[in-house]
Amino acid sequence: MIRIAIPSKGSLKKESLDFLSRIGIKLPDTGHEHSMYAINFPLEIISMPEVDILSFVQSGMMDIGLVGKQYQEEKNAGVIIHRELGIARHNLSISGTPNTKYKNLETLNGKTILTPFPNYLTKTLKAKNIRAKVQGISESLTAIPHTDFNEFFFDAIPVGLTLDQNKLTELELVDTFETLLVSNKDLNTQKRTIFEELISRIDATTEATDKQVLTMRVPTIHITEVLAILPSPKPPIVTAITNELSLIQTVVDYTRFWDIITKLKQLKAEEIILMPIAHLIH
Repeated sequence: MIRIAIPSKGSLKKESLDFLSRIGIKLPDTGHEHSMYAINFPLEIISMPEVDILSFVQSGMMDIGLVGKQYQEEKNAGVIIHRELGIARHNLSISGTPNTKYKNLETLNGKTILTPFPNYLTKTLKAKNIRAKVQGISESLTAIPHTDFNEFFFDAIPVGLTLDQNKLTELELVDTFETLLVSNKDLNTQKRTIFEELISRIDATTEATDKQVLTMRVPTIHITEVLAILPSPKPPIVTAITNELSLIQTVVDYTRFWDIITKLKQLKAEEIILMPIAHLIH
């Protein structure tokens, strides 16, 4: 049995549970419980404040964790970083109240910035030769009052959302981070074996992201031209249907496929079918 820590609230909690489901981990219907056991895998899921996940994993109280990269950049915890999972992406941005006057980063010289990520922000501003006073806070910006005295703020915002509900305006995008899979440095042999199985499931799922199965019929005389333009990581399977017609099947990057669809039609490809892939195992 291994224990995984996930955030107890916010977008990452839902996306973490959805991600575990996508890799074949069946979870009980326990509502908002802080602890649950997977039904078909030796995994205990513990929900806790995201700010605490790295320290719990580092101490060994948790074996693995899902946590925003911004927390690792802030704490530089003694854990092993395994993967960026492509879920719960966050923008790290400078924001201000509606009355804040802002032109560019140089506006921040001599100003005070409130943030739950003081170490990361200090390092970032120093690299850009910006001299601002960085004031650390223990809570996110949603938990502090916003007045004209507090002009500038720095926090992580889920991609696709805004700070309007907090009466703030995003002024400058500093960076974008995804969710990390981290583990304790000293997993025993049994836990490491379970974790490696979990990693293999994750790899099979993330490898399938933006990939789809492409099947189509192509005149045999155009096979060479079609193969030359397919965005396929592996050689396609070509099967002769008749002397004049062949079937091509391959895995393609879905985002790149639409760049070649016109060319495929010009080469007389027909019955072009794209099918989603849930998992891709090499």
